[in-house]
Amino acid sequence: MQARIKELRESARKYVEQAREADQEITTNTDETRAAELTERFHTIMAEHDKAMTEVRRLEQIEAAEAFDNEIDPATEPPRGEQRSTGTLAENAQIKTPAETELRAFEDYLSRGNAMAPESRAALEEVRAQGVTGNAAGGFTVPTTLVPELITAMRRVSPMLDPGLTRVLVTASGEQLTMPFNDDTANEATLIGENVDLPERDFAFGEVVVASYKFSSGTVKVSTELLEDAAIDINTMVLQGLSTRFSRGVGRMLTNGTGVNQPQGIVPAASVGVTGAAGAITFDDLIDLQHSVDPAYRAAPTTAFMFSDPVLRDLRKIKNNDGYYIWQPASVQTGAAATILGERYAVNQAMAGTA
Repeated sequence: MQARIKELRESARKYVEQAREADQEITTNTDETRAAELTERFHTIMAEHDKAMTEVRRLEQIEAAEAFDNEIDPATEPPRGEQRSTGTLAENAQIKTPAETELRAFEDYLSRGNAMAPESRAALEEVRAQGVTGNAAGGFTVPTTLVPELITAMRRVSPMLDPGLTRVLVTASGEQLTMPFNDDTANEATLIGENVDLPERDFAFGEVVVASYKFSSGTVKVSTELLEDAAIDINTMVLQGLSTRFSRGVGRMLTNGTGVNQPQGIVPAASVGVTGAAGAITFDDLIDLQHSVDPAYRAAPTTAFMFSDPVLRDLRKIKNNDGYYIWQPASVQTGAAATILGERYAVNQAMAGTA
């Protein structure tokens, strides 16, 4: 798969070179017909570039999912079809309510299929909301003669939980986190004379309380018939689908949450650096935006641009004063990420468009 990813990245790089050639051919002496042809060629080539990079991201997501699966400890995760213990399901989990019994039984079936405990099979007899009879409810996955591949509608998942972009703190329970902070930026050393009392400038500390919130992906009921008859891996599909729902929902809140009975999002919490003209972003706007951030933060390796895909589209068309695009594609040779004005960026569809 790595070879395919490298091949696609190389193709994307060539598309960028071709698009630049088409754009640079347009000059003040180019007639309108030829300029229109070259402009259309530019957009066609960049569409191919985007297609290649979309495939790269898809393959990288598959690799990441496979890497996650491989992290399961074989010493604690029994092979499919083997029992976890000799006790009954209720005895092992100390289940006390019917609802907990059904939930544990469903997990038992997803883990071991037909080798699940008899108690699990009995508990799942009536859990059949999503079955094989209705196509939209899951019947399309049950084969008469079926290609064992599921076509899933895709939408960009939020980057707000990506390693390297945000910091994720894992706690043993859902308790609040209290984080101390200190702002001493207003103080500096001063010149004093001989035999002069030293001024007192204590460090002022404060704290930020990070609250705990509960998210739900919604309930998905799956019948035993669907799990037995489907030609695809329903277990993996449900796992990936629910995790994607969480990524979207949590990511949107981490972006736009008000902080009142919900997480504090980065957009409402951020101070305004530069305000440009509505519907248009200029090269000078971006320069001003960079320098609205204190140099101490701007030089940090974690600093990056973040915007929605429509904004990325508009930024990719901006040129500097020498006529070169400020957007630079990812490097196949070094593995460096794509940049804008030398800064890496993240696409977050929960953020606003150019307007």
